[in-house]
Amino acid sequence: MPQAFEADGQTARMGKDGPMTLAEWVDALVSDAPHLFEANAGGGAAGSGGGAAGNRSVKNPFRKESWNLTEQMKLQKSDPQLAARLKASA
Repeated sequence: MPQAFEADGQTARMGKDGPMTLAEWVDALVSDAPHLFEANAGGGAAGSGGGAAGNRSVKNPFRKESWNLTEQMKLQKSDPQLAARLKASA
């Protein structure tokens, strides 16, 4: 039976009734890692730029070397979750 562990790799993650079930783990992933459930533009393909997934910039507009306030605001408006992740990683 699959078992979910905390980041230390030793401590079992607990669910509401004991060790976390696979269903509880997937439910947690949906809220903790929504990027895993987004549509993509193909197996590594950049896409044509016509769709939302292919239109994303490779550069992080929150990083010092690629700081761009206009792109930050566009991203905040179009995909607030992605904007928050990029800001946190900058």
